[in-house]
Amino acid sequence: MIGTEVILELKRECFECRQRKAKAAKQTMALLPNIRPKLLLRAFARATVDFARPFLTAQGRGQRRAKRYLCLFTCLTSRAIYLEMAFGLNTDSFLNAF
Repeated sequence: MIGTEVILELKRECFECRQRKAKAAKQTMALLPNIRPKLLLRAFARATVDFARPFLTAQGRGQRRAKRYLCLFTCLTSRAIYLEMAFGLNTDSFLNAF
């Protein structure tokens, strides 16, 4: 006859038993920024700007590929996102995307 200690040890070593008994991970949400408004305003009244990694794009057939950057405008009220392509990371390119 097999003792309960042996059964418990086998359950601890068994991958399927451990996986079946595992608890689901809980996702924690990051704190919201302090500048996020409490009252609802019109869209993009308060927004943040960020740049994404460079993309190689071609404008038309047979043209050379050029490096472009993705400019992300995020609304703090509704979390809406507006994407615009910028030619570079300089101020003029940002103002053109803006």
